[in-house]
Amino acid sequence: MSPSTKPRSSAYSRRASRAAECLSAAAECIGHVEPGLSLFVLMGGDFSLLDAALHVAREIGPCHLSAWAWVVGEYDVDTIADWHARGALLSASLLLDRCAEDADIRGVSPGDMWREAFGDASVRVCRVHSKAVRLWNDSFRVLLRGSANLNRNDRLENLDISEGGPEFDLFAAVEAEIAPLPKGCSYRQARAVSRVDDSGGADMFGRLGAWSPARVAS
Repeated sequence: MSPSTKPRSSAYSRRASRAAECLSAAAECIGHVEPGLSLFVLMGGDFSLLDAALHVAREIGPCHLSAWAWVVGEYDVDTIADWHARGALLSASLLLDRCAEDADIRGVSPGDMWREAFGDASVRVCRVHSKAVRLWNDSFRVLLRGSANLNRNDRLENLDISEGGPEFDLFAAVEAEIAPLPKGCSYRQARAVSRVDDSGGADMFGRLGAWSPARVAS
């Protein structure tokens, strides 16, 4: 069922009704995106990480998107799919926490919603609590990261936005090293590819791997 024809929840409709308002708030807060941008933002529900990412995409032109999220919502996936269909986004990939594969949003898991829109290869499952979006093309490499998932919520959330810094390369390198797993993978497999538990045991905090900018340069 296409995004335009499937039935909507009341929460979805409320979020959609504020789409233009939230995108405008993100644009007013972030402003023009230029090479070397470095910006720290505190959000209070006036816009979401998704709104911030869409504003950046509008500023830099057609670009690729990669999102890291603990969970994603139906509105988020539909909106990204719409921007992709219109050519504003060239591709869209998702690094998703394993627990989200067990979530049920009106009969569909968040991962399956993304797979339906962008294909099976667009989702990598691991153990992740980082929230981030990378947007890039031939001219810009923008990283947004902070405390918020893609969805809007009425809480204080922090957001850092930077263009062209080594942190973008770090996120890209970590993402590239996370091996794709089949749909329905185990939590143990997800921990292993995330390198949060090199021993393969139950204690995911037992042996933490270290990532550093030096690894990107090597």
